[in-house]
Amino acid sequence: WASRTKGVGKENFPKIIGLIDAFGHYYDVGDPWIPSYVTRQPETYFIYDAVKDETLEKEGVFVQGIERVTLPSKLTKYAGLHVVNGHAAKMEAGHKAAFNSDLRMALFRLGQVLIKQVTYSKLQPGQKKEDREITGKGKWRQRYDSAYAELEARFKAEGVKIIATPKGRFCPLCQIEVEKKATLYCPDCNSKLSLKNEPEGYKYKGHVNAMALREMIKDWLLCLWLVWRKAEGLPMTEPYKVARLGHKPVNPWAMVDMEEPALTKR
Repeated sequence: WASRTKGVGKENFPKIIGLIDAFGHYYDVGDPWIPSYVTRQPETYFIYDAVKDETLEKEGVFVQGIERVTLPSKLTKYAGLHVVNGHAAKMEAGHKAAFNSDLRMALFRLGQVLIKQVTYSKLQPGQKKEDREITGKGKWRQRYDSAYAELEARFKAEGVKIIATPKGRFCPLCQIEVEKKATLYCPDCNSKLSLKNEPEGYKYKGHVNAMALREMIKDWLLCLWLVWRKAEGLPMTEPYKVARLGHKPVNPWAMVDMEEPALTKR
């Protein structure tokens, strides 16, 4: 599945698989957290006890990473793509992260590559690269564009205006951008300027882009969950947005860019 998607590459994808695999965990025999479909026999393993400064020998049942994420939402949470109090999950100083920050970083790196899967017309003499026509887009770039359009329509209906992300600070009253970052107040109306916090009724394009990219990555991760669980013969459930929100069923194979290669004789 992944090998038929343009932009997946040979670096980001294996890293993502490895980080999900690393979610595997040993459970004590009889632990209720062991999924019913895991029938693996108990085995001996070793753990280091930092308090006693010694290595302990234990017996337990190993549950693989993909076996632990019994629902797509659990994989989404492990990847740090879930929402907390209406905002994207963040790491807090002095607290252990409730998600795998390395996995989230790897997914966003992959996402940045996927949205660049665009083909352009041949460069003509005297023509600038940015003036070329787009002749094709990868499936995941199309999904990103769709998510961005949905967000634009939603914000328009809510009366929210999307503006360019300011390099300096922005005054919502005067509709001007103040380049001097040290300035806290607008030189024209003396109202307080905004930098990272968006003024009420506005969304920065950079923020909308990040939201659309996030939706695309979540869909890619959902497809990975479906393909991987099926390959392992593990039980699957309908994603929340399909079962509860009435969205169309997700078909991972409809999101590949290349046809399955023909079998070659040896």
